[in-house]
Amino acid sequence: NPGVRCMGDFWHMTWEETSDMGAFLSAGNYLQHVHIASRKTRNVPGEDNEADNYINGFKGLKMLGYHHYVSFECGCRGNRETALPNAIKLLRKQWDEA
Repeated sequence: NPGVRCMGDFWHMTWEETSDMGAFLSAGNYLQHVHIASRKTRNVPGEDNEADNYINGFKGLKMLGYHHYVSFECGCRGNRETALPNAIKLLRKQWDEA
């Protein structure tokens, strides 16, 4: 049914999946939206330091030709004025590496 779609969530996949890429590829063309947060504490990406690696998942999204949104679903431990720009920088860097 074209009305049925999936949402991926990096934070949940940290605990429930063995591979971000595999989870996204399994969803295939049904993937419609992705949530992202830091891997351990569900804060802004980057606030869990080296644990916040999204490259494997980004590779899967690129393989799918994913062109929909990736949105933050998280809190913020630090100062939003610095944490959010730092998160965008981290995600762009990892997207480019994927």
